[in-house]
Amino acid sequence: MINRFLILITVLFATLAGHPQPKQSAADSLARLLASSVREDSNRVKLLIECYRIVLPTNSDSALKISQQISTISARIGFSYGLIKGLNCMAVCYWYQNNPGQAIPTFHKALARAAKDNNIDLETMVLSNLGMYYGVLGVSDSAEKYQKLAVNRGKQLDDKSRYAKAVSDLATVYLNKGNYIGAIQNTLEAQKIYEAKHLNTDLANSYIRLGMIYFNLNDFEKSIGAYRLALKIIKPLGDIKINMAVFINMGLLYSQVKGDQDSAKIFLTKALHLSEENKDELTHINALVNLGNIAWTQKDLKKALEYFTDAFKSPLIPYRNQQRAALLVNLGGVYLELGDLEKAEKFTKNGLQLAREQKFATFEKAACKTMGEIEAKKGNYKAAFNYYKTFSSLLDTLGNESVKHKVAEVVFRNELKQKENENILLQKNNEIKQKTILIQGFYIITASGILLLVVLLLVVNKRNSRRKEAMNQLLDLKNKELHELILTKDKFFSIISHDLRGPFNGFLGLSKLLAEDLDDLTQDEIQRIAVSMRDSSTNLFRLLENLLEWARMQQGGIIFNPDATRLITIIAETMRPVKDAANKKGIDISIEIQDDLEVFADAYMLASTIRNLASNALKFTHNGGKVTISAKAVPGNSVEITVKDTGIGMTSAMVDDLFRLDVQTKRRGTDDEPSSGLGLLLCKDFVEKHGGKIWAESEEGKGSTFCFTLPAAPPRNQ
Repeated sequence: MINRFLILITVLFATLAGHPQPKQSAADSLARLLASSVREDSNRVKLLIECYRIVLPTNSDSALKISQQISTISARIGFSYGLIKGLNCMAVCYWYQNNPGQAIPTFHKALARAAKDNNIDLETMVLSNLGMYYGVLGVSDSAEKYQKLAVNRGKQLDDKSRYAKAVSDLATVYLNKGNYIGAIQNTLEAQKIYEAKHLNTDLANSYIRLGMIYFNLNDFEKSIGAYRLALKIIKPLGDIKINMAVFINMGLLYSQVKGDQDSAKIFLTKALHLSEENKDELTHINALVNLGNIAWTQKDLKKALEYFTDAFKSPLIPYRNQQRAALLVNLGGVYLELGDLEKAEKFTKNGLQLAREQKFATFEKAACKTMGEIEAKKGNYKAAFNYYKTFSSLLDTLGNESVKHKVAEVVFRNELKQKENENILLQKNNEIKQKTILIQGFYIITASGILLLVVLLLVVNKRNSRRKEAMNQLLDLKNKELHELILTKDKFFSIISHDLRGPFNGFLGLSKLLAEDLDDLTQDEIQRIAVSMRDSSTNLFRLLENLLEWARMQQGGIIFNPDATRLITIIAETMRPVKDAANKKGIDISIEIQDDLEVFADAYMLASTIRNLASNALKFTHNGGKVTISAKAVPGNSVEITVKDTGIGMTSAMVDDLFRLDVQTKRRGTDDEPSSGLGLLLCKDFVEKHGGKIWAESEEGKGSTFCFTLPAAPPRNQ
């Protein structure tokens, strides 16, 4: 599911003009000055520019007429500054009128005149605005190109305000392209300039961008902290646009990272109402789409479709590639769940094509996943596999843990540089103090210095000893973590090289047999091959599912959301698909759990644990056997859940090697089913996430019993 598209929609008018927005109280004064000044000179042009800034937010048609007057008068009197400004203002008006055919050429005219005059300040302004417009249109490569040009030109300016804006806009381009390192480096650089110059509106924007970066990295605390700082900075200014942007982003954060849909809807509904009151179409689209995402998450498909359709009808959508790509893929996903494969394929393919053209990696990932499901439902398994393969590669790229480490390193280096500057200032102050003391009494200072040196040497020696001990402990911890990482890597390679290759080879061999010898095969042989292929693909899919789930768990990508849950309900729902496998082997599954027994657990993790343990029990139980799932309350306010089978059992050595990364599992089931041991590792991680324990009891030839504990749910009357 598409879970976001974030557009920085704060103080657009001030940002484009390059100066603070005039207060409405100045409008009357400007009107009187214009009425009294009929002479066409540079002063009148400057008054018209100020008038344009006031009119643009509410009436782009009138603003366009004013900008045309600015250009005409400036050209007539040879006022080059006014001509560049007028052309830039005209381009912005075309932007607001959703007319890229006029906006882009007009920006280029302004740019050419600024370059001809070597006016670096205005050239930087136009380059930045042009780059920002390409970003709004979703043409990410052009957006990056012009923002980099703006940054390079802005470096030459003495006043770094224009440069800081270009750096900020480049950070937004990097953020939309998924380059979080570039985004945070540029955001922090601009932020230092804004703080030094007390540009609070721009500073609030930089904190919004930081929040968006940490949102992409699933760091809730840092993201919400950045958004709250933005609100705190902007509160005295009463800027509605920044409030709307923060509410949109906070809604996304609570929905996608925290999983708190009720809080998310509160923030998004605030943004929706504010956008309607202030006629802000872009914020209106964003609010509709993200409310639609929440409805989709809560399985209210009709409501989700209503939100997405309303957003898609917006007159801005044909000119906004990013929003259009998101909505196309979203609509495809909803139609898929509604069972309309034709519409699902149409919308998703269009969204995928646009996402690939504009390099929207997040939307391409979601589109590939949806297309994989569509092709699978249509029976086109080869095409489905190719889409899932692309989805998996994008998932790895977007969720790479090293990105988080690099972002943390950039932040650390920035903080370290600030500390170094503080240390330099502190050192200078100390030097001044020392010289003053030397004048007052050289001998006293000398004696005190020697004594201080001795004390410092003793302190440093003691600290070094403690630091050495701490470093040794840290080294031991890092060695242990490295050992775990190596074991994890070896486990992945083992699964990929052995457990995945085997089913694939069998599947490919059978498909080759069907493709090349179909005419020579009997109906019974074709039937047996089809059954074998189905079994191979089922086993392969389960292994891939466990592999991806384990990878997400290792990277912290699975949100832990425990709640009071009726145990019998979760287990009954989880066992429905498992019973098909049991029926094939004639195995009886018995569930012996009291109806009112509740646990305090994450429903998703609990279901995954039960499913893996039950599947293992079926795998190692002969035809006609029995699997029993039971549960009981135990001391310590816990519930013990047991999965018992009458299967082939294990030796004590096998039991000791369970739940271990460094032991490769090669054992196969009673019907030669493959086994990687990954499911048990998942079970262990999920159970320990709840603070519980998992263990096994078995005797060879007499079956196995797997037990684990979970916290009991608190009584309903508390």
